[in-house]
Amino acid sequence: MGLKPGIKCSAVGRPDHRGCRLNEAVDKGEPIYITYDGAFGVAFGYWIPISVKPEWVIHFGVGGNFKYEKLERK
Repeated sequence: MGLKPGIKCSAVGRPDHRGCRLNEAVDKGEPIYITYDGAFGVAFGYWIPISVKPEWVIHFGVGGNFKYEKLERK
């Protein structure tokens, strides 16, 4: 998607940002993940707090959110 490091995920996608689990991951101090129906199939969202940097959380999604281009091998 071409997102830049440090961008807030709430700045992308739906305005209501339903399903965000950031606070839960920070409060528990452990990784949280969800599965959901993406635009192109099942997708997974992750929130992973960094124990040595409590103000940092890695957040990403994989799976059916995007239409991936088919790689043509030669």
